[in-house]
Amino acid sequence: MQSFSAKKKINPAALQNLVKLVQNAAKLKIQPNTPIIGKHIFSHESGIHVNGMIKNEKTYEAFPPKSVGLKRNFPIGKHSGSSTLEFYIKKMGLEPDGKVINMILPKIREIVTKRKKVLSINELKKLYLEAFYEKY
Repeated sequence: MQSFSAKKKINPAALQNLVKLVQNAAKLKIQPNTPIIGKHIFSHESGIHVNGMIKNEKTYEAFPPKSVGLKRNFPIGKHSGSSTLEFYIKKMGLEPDGKVINMILPKIREIVTKRKKVLSINELKKLYLEAFYEKY
């Protein structure tokens, strides 16, 4: 018997186009948490997950998001921790202040829990800068 162990190549753009085609043809919506093709399978809200992903991208993912035409995301929600806030504050070009982060984290959790919607990057920036300038 012949063995077929050749590596298969996936065209990420073609895969996402196929997903959309099947959704439209079947008149069904693919759930965001569907394995491999769901748009939220590379979203990590939990503080410990984000911390692990920042240190090593293979911590909670079996394959990179790009390989299936998706992107990684760290939503700022009620389970987010200081690592998530530090990540975004650095992306803004600011130097994170641990004391300020610890001041705003409970407020962020309260906001997102009350409204049942994650915090945007702009909202984080506003909260962080307000708290930063209050502190200093």
